[in-house]
Amino acid sequence: MCGSGGAAIICPNKAKQATDLELLYDCIEPSVESREFFLRKGIGWALREYAWTDPDEVQRYVDQNSHRLSGLSRREALKTITRKATRPQRPRPRVKKFFASFLQKRSPSLTFLSTTEPQCALTA
Repeated sequence: MCGSGGAAIICPNKAKQATDLELLYDCIEPSVESREFFLRKGIGWALREYAWTDPDEVQRYVDQNSHRLSGLSRREALKTITRKATRPQRPRPRVKKFFASFLQKRSPSLTFLSTTEPQCALTA
């Protein structure tokens, strides 16, 4: 049985498949109806971290306990699950390089001073 401290809630976060769900839920239970911000956030973090391993189990737990979990805990717990469902994962283009090459083609007289900062200088 866990105490009501937030550290006990997020402690098993990195265990992945080896997460002891009974221990995780026992740690969440004393704080599930707490009004304290960081306890609510910690519950959501712990569930969200486990959602990377077993999203169906986290969804089941949140659905079963939605009347007891705070909105913050629910949102945090389901953040990765809803993100996966609503937005396909695709690689992001290298915006800075694209922008730099676009400007270079449009205005050959523009030279970039640095690739890390978006400063430009005109060359003669």
